[in-house]
Formats: sequence, C-alpha cells, structure tokens
Amino acid sequence: MFESLIWMFKVKDFKKHFFILLFSGLGFVLLSVLFWVATVIFMSGFETKQAINIKLINIAVLVLPFLFVTGYFWMLTENIICRDDDITADSIYKGKYQFIHKIKLPELNFLKIMWRGIASIVATALLYLPFSFFFASLNTRLSEASEFWNWDSSQNSLICIIIAVFCIIFIPGLLWNYARRDSVVAVWNVPKAVYIMGNYTGRYIWNTFLFIIFSFVYPLCVQIFIVLSSIKISELFSLDGSGLTLLANTEIILPLIITFFVGYSIGIYWLFVNAYLLGTIAPSNEF
Repeated sequence: MFESLIWMFKVKDFKKHFFILLFSGLGFVLLSVLFWVATVIFMSGFETKQAINIKLINIAVLVLPFLFVTGYFWMLTENIICRDDDITADSIYKGKYQFIHKIKLPELNFLKIMWRGIASIVATALLYLPFSFFFASLNTRLSEASEFWNWDSSQNSLICIIIAVFCIIFIPGLLWNYARRDSVVAVWNVPKAVYIMGNYTGRYIWNTFLFIIFSFVYPLCVQIFIVLSSIKISELFSLDGSGLTLLANTEIILPLIITFFVGYSIGIYWLFVNAYLLGTIAPSNEF
C-alpha cells in the first residue's frame, strides 16, 4: 500500500515530470478561461458561424491538457508493467528478500503522449460500449423473466448488481492488457484478463481495492480544501442584462485559484499512484 504512495519520489526526474504535467495543464486551463472571458465580452459582435468556431477552439484548448495527462498516464503504466525487478537480500541470508522495482518515466514527447491520450478514449469507448449493450439487453430479459416468474423490481436489481460486479472485476485486467499492448482492441481480450486475475488473484484484488479506496480519497481531499477555503461557486459569476460578468473580487477568486491549484496537484500525484496500482497487478515478466 505505502509503496504505491511513495514510489515516484525514488524515480529520477519525477519532479521535472510532475511540474511539466502540472503547469502545462494549468496553463491550458488558464488560456481557456481567458479565451472564454474574451469571447463573452466580444461575442455580440460575431456572426453565428464565427461564434461557433470560437467556442470549438475554446473546447479544444480545454481538452488538450486532459489528453496530455491521460496519454501520459497510459505511457507511464506501460513503463511500470515493463519495469525491471531486482531482488535484494541480507548479506547473511535469513530467508527474506525484497523486490525493487526499477521504473523509468515516459519520454516527454508531446505528440506521442497526445496520440496515446486520443487512443485511450477510443479504447475506453470500445471497453464500455459492449457493457452498455449487454446490460441494456439484460434489463430487457429480466423484465420479461419478472413477468413470467412474478418477480418484483428489487429481485431484478439484485441480479443486475451481482452480474455488474462480476463484469467489473475483469476491468483492471482488460486495462492492464491495453496499457501493455497499446492497442485499442486489447480491451476485448477477456481470456488475458481472466488469466491475470486467476494467476495473481491476491495482488489483483488488493490493488483493485486500493484503487477504489483512493478514488474516494481524492475527491474527499479536494472537498476538504473547498470547505476550508469557503468557496461559493455561485458567487463567482453574476447575471445581468449584458450577459455573464466575472466578479473581480479577490476574496472569491484567490481561494478558488489556490484550491484549483491544490486539487490539480493532488490529481497529478494520484495519476502516479493509480498507474502503479494498475501496472503492478501482475509481475514484470508477465507479457
């Protein structure tokens, strides 16, 4: 557990990569906000087609940091999967040994990282669409069965939950295979996921459990900062006859900026934690 939280501090150039991810994302978000404010001020002078183009550019600017961070996550996970493991033991062997993971951070190739981010969106869609169709079909079948067997809705819900949990347990293995293969269709390789889960069950369940726990911890940390900062998002903007006007109030803006910075920083840190949890559900010699 603790290794997943501290491993990155032992890796060369971690600080460099962390700050590049942090400030590139914050820079794009700031650019998008400034662009948005400019369009609000001058939108009335644009034709409909021009206004749409400006909005599309603004959306693209806002999406870029998401693609960059997402692509970096999958490249980092692949590097963790392909890590080198060394075994260390005491000079006088006492039956105890320890694995030391040698992990290299991804190459900071902007175009390559962005492309991986785009590919990951396609892979995610290919992963979740079959689940959506399956559960839509399952719901229809259960509705028909409930009429025949005279079941109530709670029984149908219980069956759906059981089947959903059964399907969800395969997702870490499918995502591991995608990170390793760098192929969007790798998320359909269910036999590989079954193999990973069956052969490394303890590590698989433990890492998945930690991933779920940390998924709740992160928004909780952000929420705590929001509460401590006493930010009221509704007070950030006001509506008047001319449209949306940003309130130049440092008592509101400054806490928001600080909280956003802290929340984004925690998110980048959590990226390294989650990549480690996913990349280590199987040993490094598993391909």
